[in-house]
Amino acid sequence: MSPDTEELRAAVVGALFGGITLGVVIQFTTPMMPAMGRVYMVDQPSLVGGWVALLFLCVILGILFAAIVTRYIDDYISTVLSLTTRSEAAKNMVMPLTNRFGMALVVTTAMGLVYGLVVGFGLGAVIVPMLAPVVVVPYLDGSALAGFALFGVILGGTYGELVMG
Repeated sequence: MSPDTEELRAAVVGALFGGITLGVVIQFTTPMMPAMGRVYMVDQPSLVGGWVALLFLCVILGILFAAIVTRYIDDYISTVLSLTTRSEAAKNMVMPLTNRFGMALVVTTAMGLVYGLVVGFGLGAVIVPMLAPVVVVPYLDGSALAGFALFGVILGGTYGELVMG
């Protein structure tokens, strides 16, 4: 099953909100923002180029997120419900959130968090070293990973609210 227009729109909006948050984290805690412009767009490091490249990347990641969520959300919700019936601790943690915000929003936000961490780790450990020859070791900056976690939470939460809210 592929995402419909409403789901794609929600993913792009969530990706842009999450991307802006990620960009602020990266710009003010790491030296990578200008370098991103160099890798993706121009020969010279550029702050504006870095922002354009980051937001473009975030939109692509948002569309990929929509494709994943569309395919797996029902299985993920079933798993969460199964865990809450087997574990009192999981039930006490998850049920107040689902009662207040709704299961779909909680699940898409959780999926976003996991997605953001996986993407941040993947980009830092694999993609950045391949694209930027000056980075000789994996770039796994803690603040950048935290920024990707925020990106994922905002992406997932926005997606869930716009599509299922």
